Formats: sequence, structure tokens, C-alpha cells
Amino acid sequence: MNKKSTLLAAALMAVSSFTVSAADITPGSQVSSANWTEGNYYYLRNNAKDYLAISVENQDSVVLVADAVSSKNIADLALWEITYAGTETSSNVYQFVNKKTKKTLSFAKDINGDPVLAEGVDKWSFSESGSGNITAKLSATETMQLCKGTDNKVQFKDGTLMVLTVVAPANNYPMTSKDLGNSFSTFQLSMGETIEGDIFKGKDIIATAKDGYLLLQEKGNEAYDNGVKKYFGLDTLTIEGAEALKTLGYKFSLDSIREETGKVNDFAKLFKFTADLKNDSLTMIVKGIPGNNTDTKDVKVVYAKLDDKKILTVTDPEDDGGIYPFITAQRGTPAEISTKTGVYFLKSASKGEDGGKYYYGNELKSEKPSVNQLDGQWYIKEEGGLYSIVARTGTVTKLSKGEVFAVQGMTNTFTFGTSTDSITVEVQNVNFNDKYLGSLHFSKEELANNGYVLNLIPDGAETSNSYTFTADSILQVKSGEAKDAVIFKLDSVRAEEIGGAKNLKDTVSVVFYKLKSQFGDKYVAYDDVKKSLKLTTEADDALEFRFNTNVNGGKYNMQIVSDNDAVGGKFVNAQVSTSNMVLSETPAYFNFVEMDAPEYGTFESSHKRFTTNAVSLTMNPLNFFAEVRTEEMDLLKAAYAKDNFSLWTIKSEASTADKPLYFITTSLEIDGVPEVDRIRYYMVSGRDSALVDAEGNTRVNFIANDTLETMKDSAKNPALWAFKVTESGNYLLENQQEVNSITQVVKYPYLGIVNNVVVMSKTGAEFAIEGAPAPVANESITDASAVKLIGGVGELTILNAGGKRISISNILGQTINSFVASSDNVNIGAARGVLIVSIEGENAQKVIVK
Repeated sequence: MNKKSTLLAAALMAVSSFTVSAADITPGSQVSSANWTEGNYYYLRNNAKDYLAISVENQDSVVLVADAVSSKNIADLALWEITYAGTETSSNVYQFVNKKTKKTLSFAKDINGDPVLAEGVDKWSFSESGSGNITAKLSATETMQLCKGTDNKVQFKDGTLMVLTVVAPANNYPMTSKDLGNSFSTFQLSMGETIEGDIFKGKDIIATAKDGYLLLQEKGNEAYDNGVKKYFGLDTLTIEGAEALKTLGYKFSLDSIREETGKVNDFAKLFKFTADLKNDSLTMIVKGIPGNNTDTKDVKVVYAKLDDKKILTVTDPEDDGGIYPFITAQRGTPAEISTKTGVYFLKSASKGEDGGKYYYGNELKSEKPSVNQLDGQWYIKEEGGLYSIVARTGTVTKLSKGEVFAVQGMTNTFTFGTSTDSITVEVQNVNFNDKYLGSLHFSKEELANNGYVLNLIPDGAETSNSYTFTADSILQVKSGEAKDAVIFKLDSVRAEEIGGAKNLKDTVSVVFYKLKSQFGDKYVAYDDVKKSLKLTTEADDALEFRFNTNVNGGKYNMQIVSDNDAVGGKFVNAQVSTSNMVLSETPAYFNFVEMDAPEYGTFESSHKRFTTNAVSLTMNPLNFFAEVRTEEMDLLKAAYAKDNFSLWTIKSEASTADKPLYFITTSLEIDGVPEVDRIRYYMVSGRDSALVDAEGNTRVNFIANDTLETMKDSAKNPALWAFKVTESGNYLLENQQEVNSITQVVKYPYLGIVNNVVVMSKTGAEFAIEGAPAPVANESITDASAVKLIGGVGELTILNAGGKRISISNILGQTINSFVASSDNVNIGAARGVLIVSIEGENAQKVIVK
């Protein structure tokens, strides 16, 4: 037999054995258990109205959907593989596995629960005819059954029992490039077996949509050396003997598109794919054959058996030539930005006049962006091989969870989104966690503990000795030393979100500040007459600033933030003729030189002595008022000793970085009672107790209340004090209950001294705070005597006073008992507090009853 006869015989065999994938089951028809085979997926349709599916939004939830074909993704979420899982209670049970998620239809054993996938019931009774109820026996009395509730909600009882029919899906579903590549337009094709002429095998294929078809290229081999693009398509060459096989016989090749007379091949390079949804087998279609762009019709990819070979070619469907291979597609190896998620600059790689320019949003500029400023920066985020590319200023999005395509022969250069421009991505070493990039931001600790000197840096210089000083309250920039310049504290006014790729959860903010002198609360304001910056005590006139980073970082301009057009948007500069700090349209740049300038003092818990004007703070042990005294001042019949001024100062757990808080305490020891039983007293504002002096000022006293250290609301704790630093280096004792009071029109936050009485005041007294030794002697006030007084719990014991008259008074001088001791050991019941005991022939003594 000659070769032509052999080819003809092979062709006839091909016609007789020709099969179309999935032609055995009509789409939309009911499918019985005979076709529930592994790898086949079907719809579960409820009463011809809706389909059981996995939710698009939450892929752990089972729902009913009316449309199961609007996209390949939607279709796959509504398709189920049905497999035999054994026999229970004399009937077959089945498992249902979702095509998209590969999750099994399984629920917790709770018939009142929501249809959320979970371990539990996963084997279901179901009719082998392919239409019936899906149920599972939980116990002798309980059954879980899939029902339809209101709003198409799936539930397990009380609704309408669903009659679910197994239905065959479409077998010619049109596939997009992203359907083929599982969300990527890069995919690989498999013919299911070895076929000669299969030039697609093992190659990553890039698809581009055109006129309802796809142009296919090999990734990494997209063009010839001269830049002419290559595409997959049918060649003009045919298999030897093809004339006997009608249109069967064209080979495939990788070639350019040509339109010269007689060599037209563009239709032969346009492909279309349809899928049998039940197993995703593909039918591959070519728009036309080479040389014919007028009288065209789709041809389908098949293989022909010639002798012992299988050769890939195409057939005219009307002639039923060839055998359809089992074609499948899978995700290929998409192009990737090797540095993945990060901050980038985008540069045009165009061959035109814009080549080399950088993207600032949609605008192209010649100057390179800065890593220190947001403008021109792009956030590129990679998620599973897909990329989002969003500007860090403005609202421009170049790509949203899409694919990037590498440009052959150009490093780090891609096309993406709707742009046809080739773009080079340049990764930048930007601190992505800096949520204030582009502006100067101070932490709470820095604001609390530091002051700053403004150091003007002239253009072209890196350093200078030009600092800010004052002359009659006007701020000037002069040469000098930082230690002599004005030290500014900064008040944080507010933060405002000003940038970041917000839809990718990237946010960048700027903080606005007011500047004031370290002491005296003088704010930086604008003098309308002298057209200069000044210091003023009028807080309402204070200017708000933002500090913008220069392109090189480390220096900042000071920009006014105001609705007033006269100053808003202007920058701080220095006037050459007067040295005054003025406002300008052109920014000058400053360094902020850090100086140690804490607003509040910080100490560890220890004994402290608080001294002002040669007197020291202590507690009067008879009435518990705070007093300022010197050693040896009389107290009744005794005198204050050094130990009375050693106050145990306890750092509170309510302290913050910007404001350390303290309890100021002392204790009294009861004779004969172990040290552990000392009573501790806390210094407090007496406002809540209505304790006032003769002029109505709130007095300061000490109280015994252990719960003060555990109060949750520190702002209302009368025993919490902060030590505000003064210009002299001493401290104002600031009471937190007073400073945070919302009922006082005029605040009295500081401990002060009025007519030698310790009270709360507006201005306060300055105290030096020094370390003090812990008391070593008894802090109670006693007199050496043969008579002994012992305060106990609810009682008073008097020793060695038999036969003597005894008088007992409270601290207000009121006599509460008077009698003659009948023995040298007298026990007397007494209320808790301080008692003054006078014994015939003895000095009066104080005793504390607990």
C-alpha cells in the first residue's frame, strides 16, 4: 500500500472513532448514580430554581444561588463531585465535594445551627436516580435534612425540604484566559497523551484577548531578536498526504503575524476555548486556516492517527475528521516581581520622549522621587502571584489584584493593567512601618522629656550655628550656641491622614504641632504689625505647624496650617536684614536639636524630702493635715524630728511615659506593735472632704486608705501627684484629681502655701525634692516616762498608772473619758483614731487605736 492510501485509511479510522468530550450527557439533564464517577462534577438544583453552592464571600458557608453560570468561579462553587461512602441503615450514603474549594459538604451535629462547613455530619442519604432529599440520621429520633428557609437560606429543619436534582452542567462553556490559568492569563495546556506536533506541551502560555478570541505567546519567547512578536498558530505547511484528509493536516508553529498577499495568517493565530464544566476538559478552536481571512469558519484541534503516530492538527467540525484529545489547562508560571511586596518607584521604559521619566500618579516627571517623601512612591502588594499597584499619594491605582507581564530582554520591566507602556519597577528601601513618612513626628516620650532648639540650615550646607533666640519677644535667627537658644516644647494638636495606598491598608499621617517656650507657656504666634514670629502668652493666637521632610531626609521645613490665607500654607524663613523669623512662600530647612527638658520629674520609689523656703513638707500626726515645718518645731509637748520629713514616695502603676505619677505617704508606728502593722497615710487634696482654711482654700491632708493605690480611674485619684519641672529646676506638686476636674471653672492644681497653711493653689509653691534616709526611729510622738501607753485594736492599755487620774481627749480637745486608774494595768475600749491621754503628774501623750 502506498503512503497516500495509508493516510486515507487512517483518516477513515479517525472518522469512525471520533468522540466529543462530554457528548454522552446532555447539559441540563438529570444524571443518575451511574455517572457519578470520580472527577465528574454536577449541579444540585433545587426544584429547577436555584443551586446548592459555596458562598463567594465566605467559603465556609453553604447557600442557594439563582445564577450558577455568570462566571467560571461562580459555576465551580456550585458544582459537586458525588462519591459512594458506604451503606448505613440499609441504604447507600454519599459524600459531596465542592469543585472549587475541594471542601466536603459537612456540618456540625446541630440541627438549629447555621449552614457553615465543619466536621461532623458528612455522609448523606440520597436517591440514586439523581433526584431527592439530602438527609442524615443523627439518632433514632433526630434527622438532619437540607431545607430551604426564608430568603433562600439553607437550614436543617422547619423549612421546605429541598428536592435536589443532579444536573449536568454546560459542556461548551466559553473560557477566558484567566479561567484557563485559574485567575492568571498565563497557563499550560495538556493534551492528556503524547502527540506529535504538540508545540504547546510544557510551555507557559500568555494569552491576550482580541476580537472575542485569544492570541497565544510563549512566555520568555515572545518575540524575535528584531522585536517582531511571535504567536502560536497554524502553519501553512501541512502533514504529508493531507490533501486526502480534507482540511485535516495543518501543523502548528510559533510565528509572527503576516498579512502579505497569499501569506495572510492572522486568523490562524486566534484561538478560542470552551470547557465541559463537569470535568474541565477543553475544546480548542482556531478562527481560521492560513491564507484565508474572508471565507472563514472555526476549526477544532484534533489529532490524526497516521500509521503508528498521533499528529496534532485541526478539523472542520462538519467533516468530523480526527480524534479530540482530552485537553486540560492549569495555571502556568506567571511573571513575578522578584522583590515582591514593598515600596517602589515606577519608571517609563518607553522608547519615546517619556522614556526614563517617573510616574507621580498619572503624571510623568523627569526628577526621581525621594524615599523620604510620599509623592512618586508606589505600594506594590503581592498576593498569590497577583499584584496590586497603588500610589501612596492621591487615588491612582495602576493594578488591582492583577497579573504583571515581563518585557522580554528588559530587567524588572513589565506591562500591567490597561497601560501599554513598559514600566520598570525600582524597589526602594523605605521603612514601610513609618506611618508618618514625609513629616517629622515625635513620640509621647519625646514630647514629655525633650525640648528642641531650632537650627537653621542654609541652602547647600549640612550644618550651621544659626539658632533661634528672642529679642523683645520677637523670634530671630542668629549665630550662637544651642545651649543659649530658645528651647521649645511641642504640643501635639492632632493627626491627619494624608496619604498611603489606603485600599491596601497603607496609611500615612501628619501630626500638627504648636510650639511654646519650655517655661512660661509662651506660644509661637504671628505678629501682624512686625510681620514676624513672636512668643505670646495668648494660647489662642498660637500657630499650628507641620514639619515636612526634605528630599534627602534629616531636615525639615516649618509650614503653617491655617484657614487664614495670610499665613496658611506659608513657610518659616529668616529675614536677612533683621534676622527676624518671617513667613515666606519659599521654605527654609531646619534641624530640630534635641535638648533634655522633661515636663515632669521621674523618680524611683524611695524616701524623699520636699523642701521650700527652708521648710519641709510633713504630716501633723495629731490632725493629719499637711504642714511645712522645720526640725525641732514644737508639736504639743514634743518636737518634729528629721524622720518626720522623710516621706515614702511611691511610683504609681498608673504612670505614663509623658507623666510619671506618685503617692506621697508617711506612716505612724504604734508602740509595742510589730513594724508590719504601721499605718500608712496618703497625702490628698481635701476637696472631697470639704477641708478648707480660713480663706476657703482647699487644704491638703493625709488619710489612711489602702484602696487609693488600686483605684482604676487615676484621673480622679486625690492621692496621685506629678512633679512638674520649673525653670529653677525645682518642682510643682500637681494633684491629678484637681488638674483633671471638670467641675472647676478655675483650676487649683498645685500644692501651695497660703499664710503658712498647705492648700491647693493656682500657682503652687516650688519644692526641691531630695533623697532622704528611711526613718529609723519611732514616727509616733512619745515622751520617755515610766507610764506606758499601748494602742491596740479597739482598745487602749495603760501601764504603771495605778491610783492616778487619767483624762482621755480626741484631737479636737474634747474630753471623752476621765477616771482614776484602779491598777497598773488598765484596758479601756476605744474607737479607732488618735487619742490624747493626760495622766496625773505626767506629760500628755498621743496614742493611736486601730
